[in-house]
Amino acid sequence: MPVSDEDADDLPEDAVARDGTEVAAIAAVADDDAGPQDQVGDAARRDEFLGVAFGAGVLGGILAVARVHQRLYASGEVSRVALKPYLEGLASGLSENAPGGVRLLLEAADVSAATDIAVSIGIVAVELVTNALKYAYPDRNGDIRLRLTAEPGVAVLSVEDDGVGMPEGGAQAGGPGGLGMRIVSAMASGLKGELTTAALKPGHRVALRFPLR
Repeated sequence: MPVSDEDADDLPEDAVARDGTEVAAIAAVADDDAGPQDQVGDAARRDEFLGVAFGAGVLGGILAVARVHQRLYASGEVSRVALKPYLEGLASGLSENAPGGVRLLLEAADVSAATDIAVSIGIVAVELVTNALKYAYPDRNGDIRLRLTAEPGVAVLSVEDDGVGMPEGGAQAGGPGGLGMRIVSAMASGLKGELTTAALKPGHRVALRFPLR
């Protein structure tokens, strides 16, 4: 829905600041991966590296923040976000870029979370689903399952596929030096969550267990 200047003014400054912090954390990870200028070579090569990094992470962060703000404005509640419709919005946008024959399926518990948690969860979901869309099914059709389950005080976000699994040696996909998973790890740390990966036969699963408040 359109957002007026008056609506934007109603959003608490601390909520906006928290959202900005999540995107800043992604930028910090990207900048750290790029390394000192003398290692990269020159400013132009560094800018190119960061451009790839931002494409992998910061745009996902911006999408997550934008979806959170849509939910806040739509509900009139500025401190909490209903996670099921929020993830539905993210999944809808991600599905538009899915390769032909690859489906993104969502199952989500009907729970809400504080705004900063919702932003971090959105970033994690975007990163993990994007990786799966790119790499899970290089030569066949298949499904990617995005799930959110919850019990009192705890929730688990997971992305699972039946595709080719992890690359040999366990390297993570998602950009230069595994940038996508570095971003996911940074978000998990900020949430005080536990990030686990599992090799399936076939496929791959990544799950984030985090306190729900």
